[in-house]
Amino acid sequence: MTNADLSTANVKRAIFYEAQLSGANFGFVSGTYSARYLRTSVIRPENDARYFDWVKRRLPERVDWELIRTFGRLPLFGASYSVLILIPTYIYALEVYNNWVNATRAWIEHSGLPSHVHELILRHLHEEPIPSRWKLLLFSTISLAAASTIYAVWCPARIKAFTRDQWCDEHGHSLVHYWADAWKTRWLRLLCFSMYLGGAIGAVYVLATKLWCAGAIMFGLPSACF
Repeated sequence: MTNADLSTANVKRAIFYEAQLSGANFGFVSGTYSARYLRTSVIRPENDARYFDWVKRRLPERVDWELIRTFGRLPLFGASYSVLILIPTYIYALEVYNNWVNATRAWIEHSGLPSHVHELILRHLHEEPIPSRWKLLLFSTISLAAASTIYAVWCPARIKAFTRDQWCDEHGHSLVHYWADAWKTRWLRLLCFSMYLGGAIGAVYVLATKLWCAGAIMFGLPSACF
């Protein structure tokens, strides 16, 4: 198929096993996601397949590993798992502390201490409130951790190692082979992207509300937090 004109063709389920695609015209070709063995096609570096970046891609193919790589390259894997462990630990510690405070207050009230000592101790002994949005933060952290795991395990090594520009421009390889890897495992890609997006939105919302409350308190407007 060297120099073949495939423009506007539908190559759905076509088998390209070791096909010679040097110079082939892929302008506005459809069905490339469903084409088989594109990764094994033979393309000479000096005569790359033409206009492959013009192929028709539906939304699931636009949300590919190349796009998800933007999130995956962030140091979220270790950070999200660390936070995932810290949140339940922190909530548990608060519960233990508050139970201890309640038990101590009950003992002081029945200890027979002088009233001024009694009031002084109770004034400085109070419960710590559990953060109001901890459930949303936990959900966001779980989503980011799961998405990072999917990316680490299932994203093709070629996509992890190179951007599209590096693969095609710096190393002179074909976009056909790059996108063939970027389109792998559609449902895992979509699940990974959805988890990254949902987790990021939740985390940003929690952070934004906390910053808003901190600013409101600094300017004497604590009611703005409610």
